[in-house]
Amino acid sequence: MTKNTPKQPKSKIEVIKICAASFLLRIEEADISWIFNAWPDIAKFMIQRDLSYNGIVYPDLKLQTEKGISCNLVEFPLLHAMFNQGMYFDGIRPMLIGSRRQLELGSESFRRGMFGFYDESEMKDCDLLDSETEELMNEIRALSLNGIQKADELLELLPLTRLEDCPTLETATEYNGVRIWKEAINVFGIEYQGEQVFIDCNLKEGEEYIPPLKIDVKNIPYRLFQVIDTGEEDGFSPKSCMHTLIQWRSKIVCIDLPMNVPYLLEKVSISRTEIDAVLFTHNHDDHIGELSMLMHMDKKVTVICPKIIWKSILLKASAMMDMDMQELSEFFNHVPIRYGQEFDYCGLHITAHPSIHPVPCAIYKIRAIVNGEWKSYGHMSDILNYTRCQKLVDDGHFSQKRFDDYKAFLQEPLTVKKIDVGTKPGGELFSVHGHWEDFVDDESEQIVLGHIREEFLPVKATVLVGQIAFAGSARNMGTSDDRYYQDKHRERAFEYLYDYLHALLEERLKKGYVSEDRVLEYAKILSDNEIQLIQANSPFLKMGGDSTFVDMVISGTGSIWIEKDDTIVKITNVNAGDLIGDMGVLREIPRTATVRADSYLYVLRIPGLLFKQAAMTLGIFSGRLGWGQDESVLEKIWRHRVIVQGSGLFSAEIPIYIQNKIAQYADEVVLGEGDYLCQTEDDLDTLWVSDDANAFKVEIDEGALPKEFVSPPVFGEATFYLGKKEEDYRVMAKKTVSVLKLDRENFDWILDVPIFKMRLKQLVEKRNILVERALKKG
Repeated sequence: MTKNTPKQPKSKIEVIKICAASFLLRIEEADISWIFNAWPDIAKFMIQRDLSYNGIVYPDLKLQTEKGISCNLVEFPLLHAMFNQGMYFDGIRPMLIGSRRQLELGSESFRRGMFGFYDESEMKDCDLLDSETEELMNEIRALSLNGIQKADELLELLPLTRLEDCPTLETATEYNGVRIWKEAINVFGIEYQGEQVFIDCNLKEGEEYIPPLKIDVKNIPYRLFQVIDTGEEDGFSPKSCMHTLIQWRSKIVCIDLPMNVPYLLEKVSISRTEIDAVLFTHNHDDHIGELSMLMHMDKKVTVICPKIIWKSILLKASAMMDMDMQELSEFFNHVPIRYGQEFDYCGLHITAHPSIHPVPCAIYKIRAIVNGEWKSYGHMSDILNYTRCQKLVDDGHFSQKRFDDYKAFLQEPLTVKKIDVGTKPGGELFSVHGHWEDFVDDESEQIVLGHIREEFLPVKATVLVGQIAFAGSARNMGTSDDRYYQDKHRERAFEYLYDYLHALLEERLKKGYVSEDRVLEYAKILSDNEIQLIQANSPFLKMGGDSTFVDMVISGTGSIWIEKDDTIVKITNVNAGDLIGDMGVLREIPRTATVRADSYLYVLRIPGLLFKQAAMTLGIFSGRLGWGQDESVLEKIWRHRVIVQGSGLFSAEIPIYIQNKIAQYADEVVLGEGDYLCQTEDDLDTLWVSDDANAFKVEIDEGALPKEFVSPPVFGEATFYLGKKEEDYRVMAKKTVSVLKLDRENFDWILDVPIFKMRLKQLVEKRNILVERALKKG
């Protein structure tokens, strides 16, 4: 006879993993159901799993992952709790939990998403007449829930002690008998009736945030002028969201940057490095949730929209990023356009018209000349259905002329028109979206129904008005015979090759060792080779394989992997403009890594013999097969690039050509055990980059700083970023280690590259917290 094992009492604290580094804390007795880490589309995870919640804990890190994905997107999860879960109708406010500064930032970004502006005075210098600002503010008030409300009227705010102030269980914030405190960066402690748990919202090594979307990868050929659908559903749909690309000649223009847009781009085999411009409609997270993606680019992307739209975006994003508006605006190249005036962007004619929405919003007509005639596209998101518009006119909130002008713009016949038809049946008088019935008589050639939940859209809409587009479909605005335009792949390949060679030969060109004509000649020779299409999710350069060719990536995304400690590790991503396989070909060794196509990938395949001949003739490779004293520029790059890629700051999401530029011009310094960094006046504007965090010890007067301080092993960030002497900590080598020295004089261009500027800013903020915390603990 066996003894019965006594049952363990059920824990009163329940922690459910939602996705990577995001959790739901449930303490039923205390009426607590809180989300930790608001990743993009976290509400969709909750909808898919039928999980409810009543609060969000604000993270210490605003961005995570090398892609710079925001994890403080509180707008949509709060809206879901308020309206879809019904808290607002029950008179209950969802909670926001964080330090006082975090509550200020989180509630401000939420309110900006609710209203855009709080009064007319904020709309100054936005290219609007006084009468127009007054009318716009009246529309905002009319479409608000209950006027322009304060944060504590919409949310219940629960302040936590700052991490810098070293909170403990004894000094923790108490709510309904539950104690919560900040244990470390992005780590929270929770105690209830003697039980205690810790919730770590940091991604673990090798862990990635994977969106809650399931979309197939598509291959879309170049066309002269086409509209590409990357998702047509609304911000709460568990399937997709609304996003559109315009491909015009060699230009790629995004319309908005919704949450998880890097994923959406990859699914249509477009690298984010291929984006030339973004057209913004308004500041809701399902339209600007991945604005941070532009801050993690290697170039300033052109942003096109009216000033009133851009200011509303900056007001919200500055709270999300904790920056002032001027600092934030420097990451972008904003081109202001006026409502009603056509703007010419590289032959693409863009006209904006003010939509009617709870925040300032623009709808667009985009046209271009194709084969001797105008072709036009209308992007009508987000719009207000005509029934509610007329009700607002009748109630005196805006004029009949405003409605008539708006309706005339919406109803203009176009070649292709995408319309917001998100109003559910019977919901016209409270919805803030469009209705399909308003477009039954629209004479446009093609109509796409967007901002939908397919299950709520009647079949009649797809019979009488337009079609539901699937992610990855495209509408060719030219003729079906656009075959001549496929030469764009070769044209791009030539441009990328020319830039690649020119960067390597910069010093030799200055000294006259090689001529510009010679570089141009070899760029043409190398680009005149076979262009191949690699299938999505295919490894095509395999570790250990023969190095017989070099690939220049023309379009799409991929990744490079190595074997390490019985596993495989991604060391960097591959984007358009990157050249891969050069080391194996030139050194005549087997492939040292595996390259995988993550989307459909177009590559220019250059025979190894031809590439080697060109490299030796131009003087970028010496022809010797080992490392030597007089190494060539490519040999120096290969050697230094290992450190760059291993640094954790300048690795996976940094285009290879930028990694090469750092590796090419950095000086290598070998530190011995006990040597310190940044000890001389000459080194005060220097950034030090290593790939070995275990090689360093960091000290302040009170002793050593925690191990997390040396991750990433990049130092001098405050000196380099802010131009001031670093006095708070000292870095000592624990063993012999190679470090790359990036002096400000030769690397000042780094601060003009959005992704570098953003990462250095984040590193400064993180280390300031750790130093202040250590000094107080001291």
